[in-house]
Amino acid sequence: MNARRWMMVTAVALTGCSKPSLEGTLWRCESQADCTEGYVCSTGLGACVVPDNSADGVYADRIVVGMSAPLANGDTTAGRAVREGMEAYFGYVNANGGLDGRQVEVRALDDGGNPNMALSNVQTMSGSGEVFAFLGNVGTDTAQVVAPYLVENKRLLLGAVSGSSALRKDPPDRYVFNFRPSFEQEAAQGVGYLVSVRDFPVPVDNVAVFAEGEGTSGVPDAYGQEGVTAVKDALRAQGGNPANLVVATHTRNTSDVTPAVGAMLKWLSSGRSPNDNGSISASIVLVSTARPAAAFVKALLEELAKIQAGDSGGQAFQLTTDEATRLFSVTDLTFFAISSVGVDQMSRELASFGNYQTVAGMKSFCESVLASQVVPSLDSNASGLITYREHLHAMDPNLVPSALSLEGYLVARIFSAAVIKHGPALSTEGVVDALEQLSALDFGVGTTLGFSPSAHQASDKVFGTTVSPLCALEPLDLGEPTGNPPPTGDGCENGVCTLTGVITQDKTLTADKRWLLKGTVFVGDGASRTVLTVEPGTTVLGDKATTGVLVIRRGSQIQAVGSREMPIVFTSAQPVGMRRSGDWGGLIINGRAPINQCGLEASQCTQYNQAFGEGGTGFFGGNDPNDDSGELRYVRIEFAGKLLSPENELNGLAMQGVGRGTTLDYVQVHRGKDDAIEFFGGTVDAKHLLLTGAEDDSLDWTWGWQGRGQFIITQHWRGDADNGIEADNNAEDRNAEPRAHPVLSNLTLVGVPTSTTSDYGMLLREGTGADILNSVVLGFEDACINIDHAETWANAMMNSGSSTVASGGLVIRNTVISCATNFEESADDPVTVQAFVMMMNQGNQVVQDVNSILEGALDTVSPDMRPKAGGPAISGAEVPTDPFFEQVTYKGAVDPAGSWTLGWTTNVQN
Repeated sequence: MNARRWMMVTAVALTGCSKPSLEGTLWRCESQADCTEGYVCSTGLGACVVPDNSADGVYADRIVVGMSAPLANGDTTAGRAVREGMEAYFGYVNANGGLDGRQVEVRALDDGGNPNMALSNVQTMSGSGEVFAFLGNVGTDTAQVVAPYLVENKRLLLGAVSGSSALRKDPPDRYVFNFRPSFEQEAAQGVGYLVSVRDFPVPVDNVAVFAEGEGTSGVPDAYGQEGVTAVKDALRAQGGNPANLVVATHTRNTSDVTPAVGAMLKWLSSGRSPNDNGSISASIVLVSTARPAAAFVKALLEELAKIQAGDSGGQAFQLTTDEATRLFSVTDLTFFAISSVGVDQMSRELASFGNYQTVAGMKSFCESVLASQVVPSLDSNASGLITYREHLHAMDPNLVPSALSLEGYLVARIFSAAVIKHGPALSTEGVVDALEQLSALDFGVGTTLGFSPSAHQASDKVFGTTVSPLCALEPLDLGEPTGNPPPTGDGCENGVCTLTGVITQDKTLTADKRWLLKGTVFVGDGASRTVLTVEPGTTVLGDKATTGVLVIRRGSQIQAVGSREMPIVFTSAQPVGMRRSGDWGGLIINGRAPINQCGLEASQCTQYNQAFGEGGTGFFGGNDPNDDSGELRYVRIEFAGKLLSPENELNGLAMQGVGRGTTLDYVQVHRGKDDAIEFFGGTVDAKHLLLTGAEDDSLDWTWGWQGRGQFIITQHWRGDADNGIEADNNAEDRNAEPRAHPVLSNLTLVGVPTSTTSDYGMLLREGTGADILNSVVLGFEDACINIDHAETWANAMMNSGSSTVASGGLVIRNTVISCATNFEESADDPVTVQAFVMMMNQGNQVVQDVNSILEGALDTVSPDMRPKAGGPAISGAEVPTDPFFEQVTYKGAVDPAGSWTLGWTTNVQN
């Protein structure tokens, strides 16, 4: 029963008397001394009440909270520190009367970092009913098995010491609350500092990872893999290629770092990007714990110094003479420890090693170490830090302050605040509700802490630390977070207003001004909803010098609703006549609809619902197929897209995990450098799309798109375009679910017959499904249709008795086909593409005379996509009865009576 209901049921009067004398009456109190036996002074109510002790772990005189962490086995530094911090605050609380008269007791069990032992500990403590909630559990591997169990059993898990994505679902698990920022946030801040903020930046491809591993396999364990994935995302955001990231591991709970040292020496000697003077700067991100991280730093620096002094040829690490020689150029090697390493303990370990000899003299192992922290400097004189040090000293004068201890202390403070807010009739549901109402706790630590029903992470603040040659920790300004620039400004000059950074308040872009995107402009903070409204007739310009990009984050919306007479135009800021494809980055919309990608390597994936957008455009995906990211109607997107690297691209329009609550209708993407439009999973539908002049694919989908589409035109203009449709399910796992299967009717796909690179009208591969109906495909040089990969074929066909028939997993029906080569055939295909399309599907027609189908499809100056009278596209369509689709009889995207493209689209060259 929550406090409010308790008051309603039991309150008869609230008097000024100091002690209760009438049963069932609430009496004012300031301390426990104001209440008689059997009552407690409720701080939140300011009254004497009879407490409810029916919840597990709640007794008349105490509340018991549980904790599972490495305390006696494994790397015990973190577990002991977090427990000390929690007990320091609870010790202060208990000395001052407890929480509503109850003392708080921490029951901590050792798990040695072993997930099975952690789960057993939690099951034991919760199953016996001896604990109320779990606080400060330590470890990512353990959190990934403990959290699902606690959620299933409706038990609170608060402040687990892990940045794991498993603890940060969207929407959040009701019973899981985090204190610290995620691994992704730490890595983004750290890598961003190393490669773009630091006085001597490290080339983006000169970053590697030392990670905790699973046994001697060389494969990162769950903690290590989460860190590796976070670093890959951070590198991608900086324009790097995450596929090139080198990872070296050590076995969990050991300090055997020799194989990792050898791997990093090989990496340093293998083509690292040099500085202008030929020297090499490099950095290694540490995703481990204090002792093995310190051992790794020591061993690598020592061996590198010996090689550079000529005292070693690296033979112990199987280096060749050439490799050892190339290491002479490495003059700047830094190590960046994420917070869970525990840089304070790591620095003490490094201090115990003393100094080492280099060609320039003696150096400290410490001076090469930087770190991210989730709490401020321990020497800070902020009020919250002073109080923390006082409470820690009061518990035990011999205890040394540490970042992890401070984290545990703050978790205990948050828990106590929620209990006080809830009142003495404790229940898990009531405390969860109270936590979700703690929106702005100011504990004097440099940032406010809090939660909401849709955001279960108390802090997004990442602090920086550098370690001095004397192994002292000093604050380090890491700069602005990567992908989260400074707040938006509206500097307007000569009718042009500049947009930068993050828009977190609802905003309208008005048609009386032009709006300039400088750099990546985000709408929303990823938690609460922000709406960007764009008035009809508005022009938004993308800055070329800074690669302007507009990103709508998950949970926010864009409402860009133009009209035929007043379309909304997103275009290049270059003068007319000088605009080129790739002048700016395009429009990216991130949603919470399902995708079949998990953001990890395929072998590590256990849940497919989240990924990080190319070009640093943020997280997308989720579990809401009806998610609403807003509306695009009568919108043009021109001269956008960017090829940052072969695997890192910005499209004209990227729909990333966007749900079917979003409206996409009457949209043109014109002269894009990469794909015109790409659907990364999601369920969003689309009508009236005009995709012209793309320099890669026109219509691209991957990662499980399951939307619907009607009236879509793709027209290639030049020889450097690729496919009309490039369709994938998932390149890493071709049978991943949900399988890509859009239902598309009335497409017109037009290639360049004279080009050697205008590849395929439809390239259907990587296991994709689709229904492609009532369409026209013509003029592609390689072939009109290509079906590739065994998984695609297996989804398309099935055995029926002694025959193989179409299964409905891939359908091409009532479509007109006209290319010099109509079907791309491969010896690996189970049947010919021609047989599948022409015999196993219905209503398809091959036409030799390409000019007999549409009025003027190959004309890029004045195109006319209407079916020719008496031609094969004028009739014969069978449109699905789904209400989304308009019932028409013609094939292709345009009505013979007139085109929907007139009046609001463009066909300008530049």
